[in-house]
Amino acid sequence: MDIIQGTMAKAIGVIGGYIASTQVIVDAVRSFATGFIFTTSLPPAITAGCLASVEHLKASRFERDRLHSQTAKLRERLKHHDVPVMPCSQTHVLPVLVGEAKRCKAAAERLLHNHGVYLQPINYPSVPVGTERFRVNATPNHSDVQIEHLAVSLRETFDHFSIPLASEVFAAEVA
Repeated sequence: MDIIQGTMAKAIGVIGGYIASTQVIVDAVRSFATGFIFTTSLPPAITAGCLASVEHLKASRFERDRLHSQTAKLRERLKHHDVPVMPCSQTHVLPVLVGEAKRCKAAAERLLHNHGVYLQPINYPSVPVGTERFRVNATPNHSDVQIEHLAVSLRETFDHFSIPLASEVFAAEVA
């Protein structure tokens, strides 16, 4: 039983989501899934925006190529500043380990107020206790200057709150 689920947010830049499967499974979801039952259809202008985005992204490699290059730059700059990017990440979303809910919230507030950077703390139950983090990602539109600003801001904030750096957290993996 295969179901493909996707979002029209994030890379597509609109809202909503979709599933693709057999007619039987799609009908079952329509009939019984509370997330489907208690919502309404997207307005035609939104679905037209979704379609236009998908058509553009199918025809253009620029955004994908730029996303990959900016993600590689972000990963490299975070590594350069010893910011602990969890090694499990193989996508454009880079999990930055903070490790404690209160410090994660305080770090998010400092990043916003002192550096103009908004990051959403990711805490339990989204992640296990002790692995609280930020999920950061570059977009094709982020400049190298913005990427460096994020890396420097994270490092300053980690230093301010004595949040362990990559060289401390992952030292055992290197040894």
